[in-house]
Amino acid sequence: MFLATPFRGLAVLGVGCAVLLGCGKENDPLPTHPVKGKLTLEGQPVAGAEIWLVPQDSNEAVKNAKITIRPYAKTQADGTFTLTSYYIDDGAPAGDYAIMVLGASGSDNADEEQEAPAVTGKGRRPRTIPSKYASPTTSGLSFTVHNGPNELIIDLKAK
Repeated sequence: MFLATPFRGLAVLGVGCAVLLGCGKENDPLPTHPVKGKLTLEGQPVAGAEIWLVPQDSNEAVKNAKITIRPYAKTQADGTFTLTSYYIDDGAPAGDYAIMVLGASGSDNADEEQEAPAVTGKGRRPRTIPSKYASPTTSGLSFTVHNGPNELIIDLKAK
């Protein structure tokens, strides 16, 4: 027996939605845990910097997730930040991560800018982040997100 035309349309729509949405659990986001912290350079807060967490090989759940997960934060004027994975300030899935830090406003983190002449009213140019921190393979920074609240304190060195 064939379904009447209006019912056939609803059946096709229902099957289409099921295909697009998937079968539930495998597309659900991984649970996240709060991660707050502070970024400094030689003890001084860094404003407007980007912090990215890149899953390590040991972090199978994150590396094999259906959705690419790259926990991210942008530092406030005082260097503080809260990580975001799926939703604003939701934290990061548990596991091991390498860290990369990019300078404010997407700067290229050029080391030579460290010695540039003063251009601010306070007589000092804001320091840029050394380029080694711009890659998870050269930054030398790592962090493990545990179940529950986490605190990530990063104090970068100028050289």
